[in-house]
Amino acid sequence: LVAVVDSARGLGVRRLRLQLHQVNLDKVRPFLDTLPFDGRLSGPVQADGWLDDVTASGTLTFADAAVEGTPESRFRFAGGIRTGTTLTFRDFQVFESDIDMGTVKRLAPAAALEGRLAASGTLEGPLDNATFDGTAVHRDGDRPESRMIGTARLDTRTDEPEVEADGRLDPLVFEGIRRSFPTLPSQGGLAGRVTLRGPITRLAMFADVQGELGAVQADGIVGIDQPRFVADGLSVAFQRLDLAMLTGRPELATSLDGLLTATGVLDTTRAPEGRLQFLLDGGNIRGIPMDSAALAASAADGVVRVDSMSADIGGVHTSGSGTLGWHAPRRGEMNFTLSADSLVRLDSLALAFTGLKRDTSGAWRTLDGVASGDLRVRGSLDSLEASGRLVVNGLLFERARL
Repeated sequence: LVAVVDSARGLGVRRLRLQLHQVNLDKVRPFLDTLPFDGRLSGPVQADGWLDDVTASGTLTFADAAVEGTPESRFRFAGGIRTGTTLTFRDFQVFESDIDMGTVKRLAPAAALEGRLAASGTLEGPLDNATFDGTAVHRDGDRPESRMIGTARLDTRTDEPEVEADGRLDPLVFEGIRRSFPTLPSQGGLAGRVTLRGPITRLAMFADVQGELGAVQADGIVGIDQPRFVADGLSVAFQRLDLAMLTGRPELATSLDGLLTATGVLDTTRAPEGRLQFLLDGGNIRGIPMDSAALAASAADGVVRVDSMSADIGGVHTSGSGTLGWHAPRRGEMNFTLSADSLVRLDSLALAFTGLKRDTSGAWRTLDGVASGDLRVRGSLDSLEASGRLVVNGLLFERARL
């Protein structure tokens, strides 16, 4: 190396060539006092410039002493680094990397994924508000990888970190993130464009994605602030939605088209507040035609209100409205009606629920009949009272006739 000393700029280097071996970052912290890492570095480094504005390149391995197990992360890079009030990247190229998610979480605690992240692209800006433009691949052991291509900025300068991202899922595979989200039941994956902007507690979102569960377009504001979940002007349109893939329950095979809108707050410690509207515009449930369905509901002051509900499924029409308490002592009452001129279109659903298998014998009959009924439900969701009436005339099913 050639060392340069300037009364105004301080210390600089030319043609610096170093081979690091388990170098403790505490040794360089006097020169880079804004470095937010603890651990050791190994690998070759080249650098030119002043210590407060240096152009560097290298292939480094970082052993993170602040994460349990001291996991190692590796990256090959070249670009400008400025020091001072914060570490700042200038046209900083990450050619390849393999980063432990524990290290990522130290910078961004909201990053809930387990496993490792392979990123390649460009970093620009201060470490606590840097923009990444490139490709990020998530891997967790032998599970399938998920990939995102685009730009992302994470601002951690305040107590409420903000995200700005515009990228393409290519794809996101649910099985690949199962260990990170063990209660997530969805199967398959999603591909398409996603944009996010704002703090995690109030995130403006747009998504146009598709996969085994169907196609989904979402637009609005969502937020997570445990134990609160927030939606504001959220609109979710879907086509060919398969509830079996969404919920992981094969018996719920569907292909549905519709729209859901929601505004409100769901708090696990108290009753929800807000409005929900749902419109189904065709499809099928286990092959049974779903002609239409609609729901307009709201919740306030511990009471859930269904302003209107109607559905036409396989020739069966249902409707209802009313209120129910979320928890006792809040109470309410809902009333529903049902009518069907023929039950024949529900035959496959009846077979699925009963578990019966039909052979070629002529003694087996498809479901049929004429039905009508009403149902009254009173009380609260944790203490319900129900009464009703169901009349079925000319019922036929398998070997039964009523």
